[in-house]
Amino acid sequence: MALPETIKTNEDIINAFKAVLPYLNEVVEADIASVLSDGTKCLAFVPAKSFSIPLNVGDSMLEHPAIQDAMRTKRPSIAEMPASVAGVALRTAGAPIFGINGEAIGVV
Repeated sequence: MALPETIKTNEDIINAFKAVLPYLNEVVEADIASVLSDGTKCLAFVPAKSFSIPLNVGDSMLEHPAIQDAMRTKRPSIAEMPASVAGVALRTAGAPIFGINGEAIGVV
């Protein structure tokens, strides 16, 4: 995929996702929580309106299956989150973000 001329580094790519993340909750019909991770920690988080996930920027993402699977396989991943985490059972999804050289640099 060709990147805009303003995107020169992996950090630029991550920062672009940080800028777009709040809009995901607005364009998706379902009530979602949006998360950006570098595979190890939460870089940005936009909460859902109808449920609460105990997550803050900087929190570890090493125990989140959808994020870890997307980083490892470099493919979108879906995992179930038990009701004990957010009060309701949720389906979580993660899509890898690719860097300048095609490596997985994060998950949204």
